[in-house]
Amino acid sequence: MHSILCIFTLIDLVLTCSKAQDKSIATISNLRATEVFSDRIHLIWSESEVLQKLNKTYSVITMPSDWPSAATRNNYFIAINLQPFSLYDFKVYRESANGIIIAPVLSLTVRTKREGIHQLEAVVCSQTEIVLSWIFDQGSKKRKVFFTVIMTPETHAPIQTDNTMIDIHKLQPSTTYTFEVCTHDTNGKMKRPGVKRSATTYD
Repeated sequence: MHSILCIFTLIDLVLTCSKAQDKSIATISNLRATEVFSDRIHLIWSESEVLQKLNKTYSVITMPSDWPSAATRNNYFIAINLQPFSLYDFKVYRESANGIIIAPVLSLTVRTKREGIHQLEAVVCSQTEIVLSWIFDQGSKKRKVFFTVIMTPETHAPIQTDNTMIDIHKLQPSTTYTFEVCTHDTNGKMKRPGVKRSATTYD
């Protein structure tokens, strides 16, 4: 019994020392993308407690890119001027004052989104009401965009809006509706197929 207690005490001591050592090491980990768009990607990585208190410089490598290398003193970075629906490789590492790479080197591969409508949601509010919302990603373009919402069954005529949220009333109870949200080209012609989402009103 005594020997078993000694073993558990030894294991606990080793784990405690290991945790204390981890906190005393200036290191980075867990590189990840927090937001992804068609033309930019938001990156963030974790810093150890010791590193958070130090002055440091990070290098961020983006490939492929016209400007592959960038420096930052923060533990986050926004890669911009990217191409839609393209794969990008990122490497993040810390540099010494002499420009020497300090391990580890973190790596991540992320694909940008397509331009267009994303995350179309249909929220059922009642027997006769559904609210649609979506995100429209047009990259660096900042033109006025119009959307057309087409319903099946066609209890309403197609609805045009310049908002990314629309409240649809006067629906039938206990009915499944399919909504198709479409964009328009520069000549005003509707582009189909759009993005679809179905929802059923309450009984």
